[in-house]
Amino acid sequence: MASIVISKKQYLECLHLYQGSFNPVKEFMNQEEINSVAKKMILPNKKIFPLPIFFDVSKKNIKNFESKDTVSLIFNKKEVGFLKPKDIFICNKKEVAKKVYGFAENNHLGVKKFYDTGEFFVSGKVKIFKKKEIDFLNLDHTPNKIKKIIKQNKWKTTIGFQTRNIPHLGHEFIHRRMLDKYDGLIINPLVGERKKNDFTTRAIVKSYKTLINKFYPEKRILFFLLTTNMRFAGPREAIFHAIVRKNFGCTHFLIGRDHAGVDNFYGDYDAHKLAKKIDKKININIVKFKGPFFCKKCKMVTNEDNCSHFRDKKSVIEISGTKIRKSLKNKNFDNCRFLRKEVLNSIKKLKLFI
Repeated sequence: MASIVISKKQYLECLHLYQGSFNPVKEFMNQEEINSVAKKMILPNKKIFPLPIFFDVSKKNIKNFESKDTVSLIFNKKEVGFLKPKDIFICNKKEVAKKVYGFAENNHLGVKKFYDTGEFFVSGKVKIFKKKEIDFLNLDHTPNKIKKIIKQNKWKTTIGFQTRNIPHLGHEFIHRRMLDKYDGLIINPLVGERKKNDFTTRAIVKSYKTLINKFYPEKRILFFLLTTNMRFAGPREAIFHAIVRKNFGCTHFLIGRDHAGVDNFYGDYDAHKLAKKIDKKININIVKFKGPFFCKKCKMVTNEDNCSHFRDKKSVIEISGTKIRKSLKNKNFDNCRFLRKEVLNSIKKLKLFI
């Protein structure tokens, strides 16, 4: 049997495709499917899906797939599964990027990562029969396992919260509002391939476990890691994240400010606008939530749906994850006013950034 060594990014894509995280996509897409998704966010079978799911191969390695019924997948020097190739093709990356990301310039991180993929694409069915632990602290679970837990908890409504950061008081404001409305809250950090200077998996896990154990009603919280990769595709990725959480059993999914954005390529609420157009077509309720801030007059963390002072720039202090990261990087712990001291103390001795 022919074989190919795959990257961590490819392994995680194979794993999630095989375990059903990307339903209704069940196989790596062919050229027609990629083009249809890129242009219209619809698969040829008329089901909504916003992003291409593909298996890329370099020109050097494509011979391993030509005229082969099955190709063994090697990850970390072990055979972990196999791919049954159907079609081998190339695509116009610039055209696909323009449709998917809204940009074709490689100064956009998501576009650059897409351009850096192999020259060829292979469609087909994948099977993973050996799961490899990759520093995910045994907190990565299958959709079936999570749905079983939700059923055992008897939650009729479950809302998913996407993050790749440690929690600050703005996040806590959101969590508590969601707990007021829904039976269960899934806090689900994404920890697959991300970008330099994102928080490490251990920092995210330690900080969230501290917050949940000390301050939250644990029986109404489900915390696990989503080990898929960031695409940095802004509004389209927000819809993708919603579909993935639906596959894990969520009835609702929260989209916040600049969801899955990068730099200043997308507007603060572009994802809300896209969600409004298609949320009724993907069988999960999308909750569009305005970004939290600290109001000096109200003397509390709030947002524009709960505070009349949001237009008063002198009254509003933005709770900035970027500023918090900068303070932590410089060890300026005194400037982390919007982190609980318990959360901050739990991570001080850890490596914080990728």
